[in-house]
Amino acid sequence: MAMNQKQRDHFIDRVNDKCGSKIAEIKALNATVIQNISDAKYDEFIETLGLKVDMQILQEAEQVQEEIGVKIKGTLQGLEDLHPSYKKNRYNDDNYFYASSSTYYHCYSEFLKACCKATAEKEFYLTDAGKELKALEDTRQQAVDTIMMDGSNCQDLTQKLNGILGVSGLQLLANGSQLG
Repeated sequence: MAMNQKQRDHFIDRVNDKCGSKIAEIKALNATVIQNISDAKYDEFIETLGLKVDMQILQEAEQVQEEIGVKIKGTLQGLEDLHPSYKKNRYNDDNYFYASSSTYYHCYSEFLKACCKATAEKEFYLTDAGKELKALEDTRQQAVDTIMMDGSNCQDLTQKLNGILGVSGLQLLANGSQLG
């Protein structure tokens, strides 16, 4: 008798559990490698996008604004006592001249770094650990596809899945256990 959807869902959950923990382990062990690839490629990445000069200008502008803002803030603090009514009448905000600085550079660079990291993750697949990760992800997908397309009963499917997962050193059921 072919499996029902509840049985298929159970098999998919088990495959995802078996593969997911090993995938997470590989990603965790190699997080530094991925970050190092990203860091090394960042300047090249923004250069390719034609943004390197613009980002440098934004960074310099932000630094200048911060430096000048600190200077002006010090002067304004010295003038508070000269015009106390202005301070109190300005929207009832005691800190009316404590404006925040522009953060274009910070926001844009964070986004660009995240994009660069996504690219680095793809490049990571070319390393030995990345190839292991890719093989494991492919194995998981093949196992899930087999579950969804296979009309076998649970015992036959278990054997097929153990064969698929065995390539990656995983086993759906250990020691001949039966699914309940």
